[in-house]
Amino acid sequence: MKKTTLMILILLIAAAVIVAGCTQAPTLNGQNPGANIPSVADAGANAATPPADTGTTPPANIPPPSTDNTSTPPTTPPATVKELKIEAYNFGFRVLNDVKINKGDTVKLTVTSAEGTHGFAMPDFNINLAPIAPGDVKTATFVADKSGTFTYFCNVPCGPGHSSMRGTLTVV
Repeated sequence: MKKTTLMILILLIAAAVIVAGCTQAPTLNGQNPGANIPSVADAGANAATPPADTGTTPPANIPPPSTDNTSTPPTTPPATVKELKIEAYNFGFRVLNDVKINKGDTVKLTVTSAEGTHGFAMPDFNINLAPIAPGDVKTATFVADKSGTFTYFCNVPCGPGHSSMRGTLTVV
């Protein structure tokens, strides 16, 4: 009797662990690590963090701060980031702001969902944002390094109209 009770208890614990592991999709910086299209969301999240200041002298390979008060103006102006906002709904996409994107522009893409859980993929710029549930805000930043018309689509099966969830981005 004790062996049977112990065996049932072990099976229940194993089932609870399996169910808990299956109810949350694994994520890595807002992306599914098994996806074929890498995400560019949170591009700076994996950047190396400099060591904390310990009050000691810097290593020999780091030059001391300059005491020269003259500064050289930058040779190129800082890049402008254009923000593109897209909302997914059952079964389509809506562009919330009309932005002209030129080749070479840096684009901050923000995708939300008004209803249903959806995804957003634009393989030409290596973007994969999924899943996006109502209330979620997913972002990706990319450089529009080529001109043309590029298709984006829902990459999370969302119902009978899933295959019609497509749109295009034009870069001039």
